[in-house]
Amino acid sequence: MKVLDGLKSCFSLMGKHKYAYWITLILDISLGYCADVMLALLNKGVINSVTSLNYAAFISSIWLGVAAVIVYLINVLDRYFNMRSIRYIMLDLRHDLFRHMEFLSVGYFEQNHSADSIFRLNSNVENMKRAYTNHCPNIFQGIIGGLGSCVFILIMDVRLGLISLAACGLTVLINIKFAEPLRKIGGKIQRSESALLSRLSDLVAGFRVIKLYDTDGFIINKYEETNRKTAGLRIKRIARVGTIDSISHLLNFINTFVIITIGAVMAAKGYTDFGTVFAILTVQGNVSSMLLNFGSAWGMMQESVAASELIHEVLNTDKEERKPAIAPEDDTSDHYIAFENVSFSYDDSGPVLDGLNLSVKEGTVAALVGPSGGGKSTVIKLLPEFYPIGKGKIYFAGRNIDSYSADELRNMISYVPQGEYLFDASVKENIGYGKTNASDEEIIDAAKAANAHDFIMELSDGYDTLVGERGESLSGGQRQRIAIARAFLKNAPVLLLDEATSALDNENEAIVQQSIESLMKNRTVIVVAHRLSTIENADIIYVIEHGRVVQLGTHEDLKQQDGVYAELVKLSNAFK
Repeated sequence: MKVLDGLKSCFSLMGKHKYAYWITLILDISLGYCADVMLALLNKGVINSVTSLNYAAFISSIWLGVAAVIVYLINVLDRYFNMRSIRYIMLDLRHDLFRHMEFLSVGYFEQNHSADSIFRLNSNVENMKRAYTNHCPNIFQGIIGGLGSCVFILIMDVRLGLISLAACGLTVLINIKFAEPLRKIGGKIQRSESALLSRLSDLVAGFRVIKLYDTDGFIINKYEETNRKTAGLRIKRIARVGTIDSISHLLNFINTFVIITIGAVMAAKGYTDFGTVFAILTVQGNVSSMLLNFGSAWGMMQESVAASELIHEVLNTDKEERKPAIAPEDDTSDHYIAFENVSFSYDDSGPVLDGLNLSVKEGTVAALVGPSGGGKSTVIKLLPEFYPIGKGKIYFAGRNIDSYSADELRNMISYVPQGEYLFDASVKENIGYGKTNASDEEIIDAAKAANAHDFIMELSDGYDTLVGERGESLSGGQRQRIAIARAFLKNAPVLLLDEATSALDNENEAIVQQSIESLMKNRTVIVVAHRLSTIENADIIYVIEHGRVVQLGTHEDLKQQDGVYAELVKLSNAFK
């Protein structure tokens, strides 16, 4: 049953083009088999007509050959349509997988390495292409052609047919026996190759850290360790597939030898004619192909089954779902944004937020400070529903956020984290992500508002300058100003700032902070602060520790109180 479930997993990814695929595949195999049978009958007719000097039978045999050629030509056309169906299957599979991943939660991507997602989108999909193009046709051609040939041989001669049928049946049973171990090895290989890609991705992306800390040897050892593991699994798979191939070769040799020997003896003694024996030997080629190709194709198919299971893991991961709108009585009118007894945990390690309460009035600036790991950034991530709330309620503009669609909610929020991601595209394109239909004038105005226009114009191609992978051709301050320009362009009423200047030096921080202060005007702002100097003028400051609000008030109020904030002020002053 596990074997059948695995094949079902593989074939279920074909989508709406599966009928075209199976029809053309079965027709391809059937036409090919019919042509082979015609060739066998042609050989029989030619040999028997020549030996008996029957001219009419010879001409009939020639016409049979012409019919076989026509069948072969039709088969070529059918294969074209089969390959065409595979092309559309792969297009749809890539599309469906990409679109599904697009609607997964932020949590999925934070918990899974980017290289793993790339592997599933690329390598695993390519594995499925090989399955549909090579493995699957070889398997079914082997089964249908091999068993069909056995039936033909049975019709020609029962004794020789039973010998071929026994060889085919034994081959199928041996391969089914090896299927489950090969599937498990295939799954391990897929996951190991994903880990290998992750190691390589870290090596490329983190090359500066590697060079700075002289960790080349350590990183390479980690890569080599994963590479050796992957190579070991591949060798194990090759050994198992090789065993199957060896058994198939042995069975083919024995089968062919027995048929030739017995067939020759039977023809010599007059139990059959040499034309029949020759026809049987011609069709026996299909049986041989079944014995030789079925094993390796079946083995490789198990790796494709493992790849399909990894693809299904993504497709079966729940998309972001919206709860139905809540009752009007759950409205709150006191504050624009409010967290009421919110608890949240990323995993089973314990709560990050534990009954947290805070509120922000419209048009005000609220700052979140506190020790690292206290839950400040988590508050920022929950408001746009990057993660589902564990317990409690969150209100936005007087409504429970569950009453908003994801698009509706996020259209009202701009988010500028530490080290905003820039795409490998032009400056104009990166700013334009804030509003996809923005004009060039709007993009330039946003850049000016973010104090970014001047440095952009100094770049080699101005707004058309490519920023490189992750924006590596720009400085940290320049990248942040482009991110702020993106937020200006979006022009959302709520602004979330997650330590947006913490990674910058003093000079760049001052420039970026000026841009941020301009962005904050006439907006409701929640800012996670790393440096207290950036939030001294906040309307209210929440001190968060262990997932709870332990202090709240203005900067002047809090620094006069004994507590966490006063300690943070002292620590901040010590580093000035």
